[in-house]
Amino acid sequence: MQVNVHKTREVQFGELIEFAAVAEYRSFTRAAVQLGVSTATVSQAIRSAEDRLGRRLLNRTTRHVAPTPAGEHLLERLRVVTEELESALEEMN
Repeated sequence: MQVNVHKTREVQFGELIEFAAVAEYRSFTRAAVQLGVSTATVSQAIRSAEDRLGRRLLNRTTRHVAPTPAGEHLLERLRVVTEELESALEEMN
C-alpha cells in the first residue's frame, strides 16, 4: 500500500475526526462532549484543518453549524473510511 505522505501530513487524523463529529452533530459543544475534549480544542482543530486545506469546511453562525459543500463531500468520504476502519478492527477481534 502506498500513502501520499505529503498530503497526509497536511491534515491530522484527529482534526478529521473532530470535523466529522461537528458536522454530524451540527454542534461544536455536542461534538466536544462526545469526544471528551473542550469546545476550544474542537474549534482549534477545525480552524487548523480549514487553514491546511485552504477552504472552509463548516458554515458557522451563533446558532447554526452546517458543512459547506466541500465539507459535506469530505464528510461522506470520511464515513466510508470510518466504516472500513471499524470493519477491519472488528475482523481482528
